[in-house]
Amino acid sequence: MSQGSHTSNMARNTRKTMDEARDAGQDIKEAVQERAGNIVQSAQKIGSDAAAVVKEQYENVRDTAADYYDQGRKRARQFEQAFEDTVQERPLVSILAALGAGFLLGFLVRRS
Repeated sequence: MSQGSHTSNMARNTRKTMDEARDAGQDIKEAVQERAGNIVQSAQKIGSDAAAVVKEQYENVRDTAADYYDQGRKRARQFEQAFEDTVQERPLVSILAALGAGFLLGFLVRRS
């Protein structure tokens, strides 16, 4: 084999190896881009799912608070109505109870 043909074979082999390396690099680049895209999509889905859970929990807490508020208002109205009924049914007892409470408060305030 002559020196020229040997050099020519080496050059061809080098080009072939470089082309294979370039193709392999391109394949790796595409695979990395695909994986990165999958990771971004997964992160977006996780964020979206987390936001949905937070929104749902917020709505549950809001609804529960509204229920407690409504129950509190209802109980306050019931207490008010019961108090008014008691005052109307027993006005003398109500006046005496109010006087007693006033004397007790006055006594406690004076002691302080």
